[in-house]
Amino acid sequence: MRKLFALLLVSGALTASGADKLDDEHIVKGFEDRFEGGVHLLMSNRLPVAVTVQVNAKLENAKADIPLPALFSLQPHAAIHAVTVEKTKPGRRWKMQWRYSFNVGDYRAKHDSNFVYHVPFRGRFRLTQGWNGKHSHFGSMKYAVDFTMPEGTDICAARDGIVSRTVDKYKIGANNPALMNRANNITISHEDGTVTTYSHLQFGGVKVKVGDRVSAGQIIGLSGNTGFSTQPHLHFAVMKSVGGTNHTSLPFRFSAGIPKERYSYRGRR
Repeated sequence: MRKLFALLLVSGALTASGADKLDDEHIVKGFEDRFEGGVHLLMSNRLPVAVTVQVNAKLENAKADIPLPALFSLQPHAAIHAVTVEKTKPGRRWKMQWRYSFNVGDYRAKHDSNFVYHVPFRGRFRLTQGWNGKHSHFGSMKYAVDFTMPEGTDICAARDGIVSRTVDKYKIGANNPALMNRANNITISHEDGTVTTYSHLQFGGVKVKVGDRVSAGQIIGLSGNTGFSTQPHLHFAVMKSVGGTNHTSLPFRFSAGIPKERYSYRGRR
């Protein structure tokens, strides 16, 4: 979801680079703890939900104490010692350039495919692109679903959880893959380590903030037509972190069973 590139160590001198923030208060950060001939790399999670962090490094005359890249699970408001890097040949110049990326959710999540999710909207609308949809539901998005609906429709949480990410800054939508990452959306983290995503919301349509605890059926936003979109609709998926900034979609079910294309679903009134 977000990448952070930080900390260059050249012959023992550290220089910090810029960081792409979620916001000023809710962010995952990396720190260094130097010692003679090496450095401990530390990670801190300021978010109220679990995150997956991937750490990697380019090393010269130095070695890490674990194979890299490496994945770590950080629990809410927790910090860990991730990696130790040490100089291998004393008296010689050594370098380390390290980077880390993270996304919300736990890569160790165990999802129950029989868990019943609430229909994520108010009203009755048709599922127009289902699992393995030819237009855009393939690869990591093979288990996503799209519901066609008018802009401004109430969007609801499909499961109890904590809001872990929101985007509410885009105004344009079109059938253009270049807009793939320019949709307003909400991500909610759940107790099993998975997340649900609600995408293509209208500008100003996010009605929750990071850290809010929500209940299934609660209104969280308004549908729209932002990003890579052919018409106003809601894109919904249950996701699991797989490291770096990547997620993969997971099969799920509503009370009527697994989602089916061209079938109309009614959410709570």
